[in-house]
Amino acid sequence: FKGVHYEMIVKSKDFEWMIHSTIMKPIGTEIGMTILPENIHIMKKVREE
Repeated sequence: FKGVHYEMIVKSKDFEWMIHSTIMKPIGTEIGMTILPENIHIMKKVREE
C-alpha cells in the first residue's frame, strides 16, 4: 500500500503493467482493465528486465 493507492504488477502474455489502484486484488486474481485516453500517464521505466 502506497498511502492512497495500491501498486501491483499485472502480467499478460506479452506485457507487464504497473497498476496503481485504490482497490487491492489478491495475488493470482484475474482482472479486467479499461484504459481511457485521459487516464494514460507515460512514466520513466522503473525496473530493468
